[in-house]
Amino acid sequence: MNENLTDASGFGCVRERDHVRVMAVHAAIRNKPEQMKAPAARGCKSLLHDAVVGELAAGNGFVNASQILINDSAGAQVQMTHFRIAHLSVRQAHVRTARAELASRILAVEPVVNRRARQKRSIAVFLAFFFAAGIDTPTITNDEHQGRRHLRHSADECEDRQAVSRGCGIDNSQSGPLHRLVKWRNQLLALFCLFVFAGLGVLYFQHWVIQKPFGIILFIGEGFGPERLAATRVYVGGADAHLTLDSMSYAALMTNASKDFAVSDSAAAASAIATGAKVNNGAIAIGPNGKPLTSIVELARQRGRAIGLLTNGKLTGPVCAAFYAHARDAGDEDNLASQLIDGGKIDIAMGGGGVQFLPETKGGQRQDGRDLLLELRGNGFDIVSNRAELEAIPAWRRPKLFGVFRKGELAFASQLDQWNEQPSLPDMVRRAIELLQYNAGGYLLVVDAALMGKAAEQNDAERTFEETAELDRAVSVGRRYAGAKSTIIVCGDVAIGGLSLNGFPFRKDSGLALLGLNSAGQPWITWASGPKGTRSYGTPKTPEGNGQPETVKSDGSEPAAFYTKSALNTVEDVVAFGTGPATETLRGSIDNTQIFKIIRDEL
Repeated sequence: MNENLTDASGFGCVRERDHVRVMAVHAAIRNKPEQMKAPAARGCKSLLHDAVVGELAAGNGFVNASQILINDSAGAQVQMTHFRIAHLSVRQAHVRTARAELASRILAVEPVVNRRARQKRSIAVFLAFFFAAGIDTPTITNDEHQGRRHLRHSADECEDRQAVSRGCGIDNSQSGPLHRLVKWRNQLLALFCLFVFAGLGVLYFQHWVIQKPFGIILFIGEGFGPERLAATRVYVGGADAHLTLDSMSYAALMTNASKDFAVSDSAAAASAIATGAKVNNGAIAIGPNGKPLTSIVELARQRGRAIGLLTNGKLTGPVCAAFYAHARDAGDEDNLASQLIDGGKIDIAMGGGGVQFLPETKGGQRQDGRDLLLELRGNGFDIVSNRAELEAIPAWRRPKLFGVFRKGELAFASQLDQWNEQPSLPDMVRRAIELLQYNAGGYLLVVDAALMGKAAEQNDAERTFEETAELDRAVSVGRRYAGAKSTIIVCGDVAIGGLSLNGFPFRKDSGLALLGLNSAGQPWITWASGPKGTRSYGTPKTPEGNGQPETVKSDGSEPAAFYTKSALNTVEDVVAFGTGPATETLRGSIDNTQIFKIIRDEL
């Protein structure tokens, strides 16, 4: 040890829990090395003990709870390397003025620490203090051997700690309240940080983590083109009226060509929406190669969502069938009805077309003798046939409901005498959402407003406008019951009939004022084709003995440009509206297959 008494000296410490561990450090002695010989002869511990006691006494207690610095006031500098002293419980606040003086005399620090985790944590406090004091950061060495020596001599160090404390005049009995205060402070800070990070986590989850909508609703208005929207708005309340559709966040024009024709039929258009792929006219969810296409209903079923299918037309109609069936012939309704029942893809189905589910012996039209309604009842479905039975279904039960309210399509909205027996389209939407929402995995609801297309095919403008308004009311109900965070899309399948509202109706004109002829004897509403056409083209239909083409009598209101048995589909784009997650892509002009992609990504 004596040969090491030629360099410099100082002492540092690291706080460990409620105690302070004193470490030896390097410095330089150039003056009076002989002063250190006498204490050095007594051994390392005695030398370190005397130095600590003397310096604390002479230095007016330059000690605080996180650092002890020992300086040779006489200018002598001593090297003491790799010494340990017992843990000291110290408390002193006056170190600010001493820090600058001590920093000028200490040259380097080399603490010896154990590999234990809690001692490594203490080093952070040690280094932080040296940075604040303006002292170069020491190089830390992990000496495991010294750690084991420290454990073996813990009893001796405890005695040294008591001796040093008594020599310095430090009263350890007063350190208990301070330690408890610091402990409470740290706990409060930890609790505060916990709440801050929890709040930040909630905000991050709400605003940046992608969340799937619980409810997804797709409304399909048959024949819903842009001209239908504007004319319905005027019919409902004049030029200043507003529909629920007008308040939806996004809107787009939607192209609807099929795989083989520029003008699609309902089956091909609905299949493109349901499967995201183009098919030939007349096919139901089957590609040109004859392979069935996966529908959005099948994907939603795989993701654990409950499925609802509603229509005011037939459940076996081409638009509905595109979501549950695969067929080459959209007109084979018996086959479509069988696939609806056997497929097990739909949890709630409501609409018309009851004759396709019953055998001829029970008033139906099935040729195979199957009673599909009886089979459904055996599978646990509730079968309802009128409004009262529908409203009586408890909302807390698992959604397994099949409602068939008429043998054919449901009654038009204007046929009020039928409303006591059959529910309206908004009623069906409301009850479906009430039942489907109890599925923990969410739901997908498809709503087909089929009567809009049927009225247009008949050149019946009044019912066409009323059914379009009925769709608007159903959308309003759906938005109210599903909530603002649900994805709701409204679109058409194909444009039908070429409807036009002509002339110059007054700004406040609405309802019946737009039907019939204007004051100049001209029709307000005209069609491009349909049963109200005044001329027929192509092969002339001539009565016997008369070579002149047959003409169809008309009262002059709502005339069509030429006669067809039902109004023809047109090449016009249809409209698409959306609100809720993922509907921001409904902008500009899109293809009808985009609807499938939007819903698929939100399942």
